[in-house]
Amino acid sequence: MLKIPTILSGEGKFKTRKQIKIEISKGDVRELLLELGYKELFRYEKWREVWELDGMRICLDEVPFLGNVVEIEGDEDSIEKMAHLLEMGALKTSNISYVKLFWAYAEAQELKAKQMTFDAQNFEES
Repeated sequence: MLKIPTILSGEGKFKTRKQIKIEISKGDVRELLLELGYKELFRYEKWREVWELDGMRICLDEVPFLGNVVEIEGDEDSIEKMAHLLEMGALKTSNISYVKLFWAYAEAQELKAKQMTFDAQNFEES
């Protein structure tokens, strides 16, 4: 998936970006990118469940080091309404990427991990 740079809206509360999705059913995408000359700078993993409610897409992510995150996709008004419906309206929101959140957390916790993977998290915990 290609994510175009973020545009902040809603007084910085929301982030908007165009996403271009390409489905690859077979093959090693990482190997393909390396063969094309790309260099891996950072790797992160997440477990994601995707739900739909009232035409809205709600993503439940489990992210190494950061924990559980809920992402509601839609326009600003619909996101606000869905957050209220799910009784999440008073919870803290963020428009910061997982990568930036991880680097801030890693620095604050003085982590040795340089990748946001479940293996790196398990190593830090042991």
